Amino acid sequence: MASMGKSGNLSELVSKLRRGPSDLVGIDIGATSIKAARLRKTSDGISLHALGSLPLPEATQNSIPLPPRLKAPYTSLAVTGPTATVKLLSIPGRFDGAAEDRLVQSLGLHDPSEYRISYKVITEGHGRSESRVLAAALPNAEAEEALSLFPYGLPAPFSLELAGLADMSAFLAGPGAKHTSEAVGALHFGLNTTTFCLFCNAQPALIRRFDFGTASILERVQHRLGV
Repeated sequence: MASMGKSGNLSELVSKLRRGPSDLVGIDIGATSIKAARLRKTSDGISLHALGSLPLPEATQNSIPLPPRLKAPYTSLAVTGPTATVKLLSIPGRFDGAAEDRLVQSLGLHDPSEYRISYKVITEGHGRSESRVLAAALPNAEAEEALSLFPYGLPAPFSLELAGLADMSAFLAGPGAKHTSEAVGALHFGLNTTTFCLFCNAQPALIRRFDFGTASILERVQHRLGV
């Protein structure tokens, strides 16, 4: 491992990571293929540098062979998470350390230690009002499987998200930005999962994940048409 240098350099690195990388490749690991998009952030904003679609790595491969144009210093990963749990929870009062314990219990996980759990406070409660929290739990095994595709070198994993939720963030930053003062819904179709989210004033009001996707539609069409 290379030396980090002086402590001042370490603090600069931590500060840079908190701001987010300026050169990053987003990788969506799907059921049949991998989609990648390299983005760069400059003083003029964020620009799309390269796009690519790659086959899933074979069993004998221990990494994703990215072409040079997609090799950014960092990567943000999106995974399907077929057995992941996503809930929009209401927690009484202000969201604090004690509320975190209630959040984990509300997710209804058999063994929370076997999951990576993350959350975002949508609205902070005060007094008798409730806090609204979006929480997600991904099995450690599924997270480790995705991260194992980047064992060393570049790009280094920067974040790991569920593809359905990542799409909802992209929707809010894109088409959804035109509907910030009204109710609007969005659907993310995966091969075997579907995520539905209803937004009100640009905040999630309802989220549901279903254990079916485009594969079910294709199977039904093939059955009816006999092809």
